[in-house]
Amino acid sequence: RISGYMYGLDIGYQLGNGLPGYILVEDNEFFDCHEGLHVKTSDNVIRGNYIHDLRNVGWMMSATGVFLRSSPRTTVENNRIESAGGTGIRVLGHDQLVRNNLIVDTPVGIWLSRHGYGAATHSNWLIHNTVVGAMLPVWLSGGSEALVYNNIFVGGAGAGMAMFVAGFSTSNPVQTATGVFPDPDWYAHYAGATGPDEPPAYLIADFNLFHNVEPPPWRCPPHEQDKIDGQWWGAHNLQGDPKFVDPDNGDYRLLPESPARGAGRRLPNCPYDADGSLRPLKEPDCGAFEAVAPRDQGKPY
Repeated sequence: RISGYMYGLDIGYQLGNGLPGYILVEDNEFFDCHEGLHVKTSDNVIRGNYIHDLRNVGWMMSATGVFLRSSPRTTVENNRIESAGGTGIRVLGHDQLVRNNLIVDTPVGIWLSRHGYGAATHSNWLIHNTVVGAMLPVWLSGGSEALVYNNIFVGGAGAGMAMFVAGFSTSNPVQTATGVFPDPDWYAHYAGATGPDEPPAYLIADFNLFHNVEPPPWRCPPHEQDKIDGQWWGAHNLQGDPKFVDPDNGDYRLLPESPARGAGRRLPNCPYDADGSLRPLKEPDCGAFEAVAPRDQGKPY
């Protein structure tokens, strides 16, 4: 149990430079820090941690559960992140895998950002996460690339859109939120300004369930090869109440009647859910957890 620090755990030295860490951080509790984990090396696993009640210190953006800097290929999985003052998981670098995380009551759920360290570039996967109570579940700054599948996104107070992509929407709902990111002019470069020199973001979001937020209405870029089973990506997104078991008491597993049940797409890079249960070979449930009741016997496992 680690509390009261700027960084609960700081992995690496100086700027992220791609050096491998091969570090496993598992089953820890981080709280009352500015950031739970600040990761500067590549090839790590951040798994099964409870990260909560992170505070703003006022001079470095806002409190963040896990911050992946420019180094690539870290897996962030099966973590529970609650009540972070700014962002649940912030991603720079490439080939990062963010799966099976539960993020509750953070203004921004997952932020693919840019900074003086670098930017979130190609092949970043956000899959089978459950984000609840976010003003903005997913934020992509310019130059970022995200492949967003099989998630559940439930908006909180002030939410309107599920995903903000710099240059593809008129306003970012967190930019003017008091106490969240209080100085838009100061962080405009890091956040992804929409000027002519800003590189475009790339987003594919499909097989997700949205509730109290609007799914992205645009396709960028709308290339023929981005079709899935002959349909444009985004065609399999759903809207509806995910029907959690007991959200008032922190249980965000799915009831058998949840519309998220069987609504996902099989992904070889997420064979298990956050509880360690094997996902079915076809039609997995959206979100971090498979439904609490067993499937019909006719469906393959």
